[in-house]
Amino acid sequence: MNSSNSRTDIGLLIGDKIRELLHLGRRTETGSKYDNLDQAANNLVSPDIEIDDLEMRSSNSDVVMDIEGGVFSVGNRNIFQNSFSYSLFFIMSSIYYSEADELFTTSLKKDDIAFPFKLSGGLGLSWANTPTIYNFCNLISLIVFIASISIMAKRFELVQIYRASIISFGVLFFILPEITFTMPEYSGFPNFISDFFIYVITMTEYYVSRVGASMILILIDMCFSGSNRSKMNGYIMSLTSALAYFVPVIAGKIFSGMDNHSLGVLFWWLMVAFTAGVYVHSRVLKN
Repeated sequence: MNSSNSRTDIGLLIGDKIRELLHLGRRTETGSKYDNLDQAANNLVSPDIEIDDLEMRSSNSDVVMDIEGGVFSVGNRNIFQNSFSYSLFFIMSSIYYSEADELFTTSLKKDDIAFPFKLSGGLGLSWANTPTIYNFCNLISLIVFIASISIMAKRFELVQIYRASIISFGVLFFILPEITFTMPEYSGFPNFISDFFIYVITMTEYYVSRVGASMILILIDMCFSGSNRSKMNGYIMSLTSALAYFVPVIAGKIFSGMDNHSLGVLFWWLMVAFTAGVYVHSRVLKN
């Protein structure tokens, strides 16, 4: 059998038949798609270029990929800085998740709070209602994230988006304890005011956490290729598991101790200072 016939695309033949039935005429190009691919491959690499000499460089001179080996040779400093920043961001988000849940569900102690600094207890939300709030806010933030992430990535650098998410976390840490003072038991405001702040802050936190984690993980991922990327992902998963266990335990003890002394607001504002440190460190990251 002729080799060219054996490589004929059945789909193209069927397509030609359909075009004839619709009186659209046959395709004008000649040769099979494999011939076109072979020709493109022959034109892709000039005989004057040695494959061993090819390398692809990013705008950052610290990152170089050798095409022959297919392995990135990356400055250890950039790898460490990106990974360390991810650890800080994960600590920040873990503390928010664990302690915000405690703030939402702890009973309000009206005698031990005074705007804007003195705070003991929390919002007193029912354990039966919090899953509904979390699920709804998580779903809305996910939809907004999917709709907006590609637009942001086109208009801004990854590092800029990551830094913006860190700043947003700082704003959330600053505002979160003040929601307590809008509760009807303390302020006399209608219920919908405190509910509005709870939903808005929770949705914003879910969204900011998704955006920030996505950006820093992409920055880490871009430093590696092949088996190196798989190993690094394994290290990150191990680190995340360890932080997910220890960070809430330590933060919970600190939060409980400060809450017993009516210093609940101070705990969250200390987290603002921690967020500022995470942002300062992010200034050394490269896109």
